[in-house]
Amino acid sequence: ANEYLAVIDAAECADDVRYYFAAEDTNGNRTFSPQSAPRESYQATVALAIEDAVLEDFELDRGWTVGDPDDPDDATSGVWVRDDPVGTADAAGPIQPEFDHSPDPADTCYFTGQAAFGLSVGTEDIDNGKTTLVSPNYDLSGGGVYFVSYHRWFSNGSGLNPNTDTFRVEVSNLGGAAGTWLSVETIGPDGPDTAGGWMFHRFRLDDIVEPTSTTRFRFIAEDENDPVTGQGSLVEAALDDFRIEFYSCGDPTGFLRGDCDGRGGVDITDAIELFRFLFLGQSPPVCEDACDANDNGAVSLVDAFTILDALFSTETIPAPFPLCGDDPTDDALDCETPCL
Repeated sequence: ANEYLAVIDAAECADDVRYYFAAEDTNGNRTFSPQSAPRESYQATVALAIEDAVLEDFELDRGWTVGDPDDPDDATSGVWVRDDPVGTADAAGPIQPEFDHSPDPADTCYFTGQAAFGLSVGTEDIDNGKTTLVSPNYDLSGGGVYFVSYHRWFSNGSGLNPNTDTFRVEVSNLGGAAGTWLSVETIGPDGPDTAGGWMFHRFRLDDIVEPTSTTRFRFIAEDENDPVTGQGSLVEAALDDFRIEFYSCGDPTGFLRGDCDGRGGVDITDAIELFRFLFLGQSPPVCEDACDANDNGAVSLVDAFTILDALFSTETIPAPFPLCGDDPTDDALDCETPCL
């Protein structure tokens, strides 16, 4: 009935699975999806659930601090501030952002120094040292896999001594204690991402450090003047939309209510599966609890309509939904297979 099933080899938690489709008609004409496959492909990530452990757009003060007491800052201007930035630029292009990265109506981010509108581009850029932005401690000790991402801005390509400075990102799993910081990335002094513009970076945390209950991040931008001439570049940095995603890959327990066909989701095939069982004598579902879509302790025609109403109207399916979980109701129904 024009339905096809492909079984993909097992993969590790948070691995990326890439795939494409190819089809050929009876005349030998082939087509692909995506059209440029296999050069391009679709992508899925292996996980039972993906949740935001941290989602920081900097519209509110949530405990980020400027300066590191174990490694004091020495910049005389251009220290990190949280505000609505006033953009600066010269003939070579943008130096400080005019807008934050978050979608409207958000307008706040962290950036290095705020000068009043109309002043010269070097009025509040970083001068004579470094400035450090430090996150609060995050509890990332719950197992699973964490991915960290953010949008950053760095410009050091203008001024009398351009492309001589860096923007460093580091992480510590011991609360930022001295000597525990490890490098995530260093931008600059030249090359990509050093001439302004919001740039996205994402990394898997356990590739660098083991997640703990005292995981912390810091962002260090600095201006190093030429030791002979004393001249420096115009240095600006910014940070927005800091995010930590939690990929849950633990052993599945319980069931997903409404997932009557046991394929790991709720769609129209679950209602069809229930109709087949009730009217065509098909074998009983392996998880009767999942087919009890209205959680009344019995499997009936009403459950099929509950699934359809949830898909096409405002009806909701009781817990456990939309993630796997245990049955909150004591009834005679049971499951013979673990939740997908």
